[in-house]
Amino acid sequence: MTHLLALLLLVLPLTAAAKGSPEEVRAAAQDIVAGKGVSAALSRLDFLGAGGQACDLLVPHALGGETKVRRNVAEAFARFAERRHLEALLALVQDPDVSLRVAAAKGLGHAKLDHPGLRGLLQDKASGVRREAARALGGLKSPAAGKAVLDAADVEAEPEVREVMLLAAATAPFPGLVGRLERALGHLSESTRTAAAHALCQLGAPSGLAVAKEKLGSQSRYDRRDGVMMLEGVPLKAAGPLLAPLLQVPVQDMALSAPAARVLAQAGDRGALEWLVVQANDARGAAAGPLLDALEALKVTDEDRQRILLGKLILP
Repeated sequence: MTHLLALLLLVLPLTAAAKGSPEEVRAAAQDIVAGKGVSAALSRLDFLGAGGQACDLLVPHALGGETKVRRNVAEAFARFAERRHLEALLALVQDPDVSLRVAAAKGLGHAKLDHPGLRGLLQDKASGVRREAARALGGLKSPAAGKAVLDAADVEAEPEVREVMLLAAATAPFPGLVGRLERALGHLSESTRTAAAHALCQLGAPSGLAVAKEKLGSQSRYDRRDGVMMLEGVPLKAAGPLLAPLLQVPVQDMALSAPAARVLAQAGDRGALEWLVVQANDARGAAAGPLLDALEALKVTDEDRQRILLGKLILP
């Protein structure tokens, strides 16, 4: 069966042009079907900008066939699905295999499809599927989708999934959102309270920023770390005054200061990026680890670091 399905790739047309040749796209699709270097094939398609074209060829495999093949194919749809692949995605939504439903949720999100099939996955029996459905709906940045996710959070039993749902709901504010998140600040689950505060911080709500400020002033290093993470994705105007003091000399806890600088840099603070580079250049031993991790997360290249150091008259 697998060999017969693979033959379809030789005759199905490509629907749109990509950087790669049709032969390259077909070869990558064939590797995915055969299970030969699937990750490499997906990376190749990503580089070629031809993921959607490969999915066109893989539709018959998503609609039916061996589960092993469909799992490989589903990885492509999770990363590259477009709106025209709805039929294949809905076939994956209905599959009894959990990994295929997870891929369907990711694919529907990538295709920006707020479909009843995706919302239905918020009630899936598998927590991993519910989590990915929430992330996908949050990525749509739609008030209607956000409200559906928050409604699901109200009845979600798994704390880790509930956290994702609360944060996803905050991506597109809707009437009543802040009040409902503030009620979650009193939840019995600490992780839920933390997620609600993070979501409120992203909305710029004083109630969330107050929680972050309290955490940052705690004697517990775990609370302080939570305070930093609550400000991730928060506009610089709100996050800056709370996190900037963590970068002031003397810095005693680089495991806290480095993530704080990363959050500030992600929010657009050029000074925080330069601080990271200079500190990483000077750091030795265990202190260097958090700094290098932060620079890697920011995708700062060696050339970028060298330019910053030279600009500050520091020889790398």
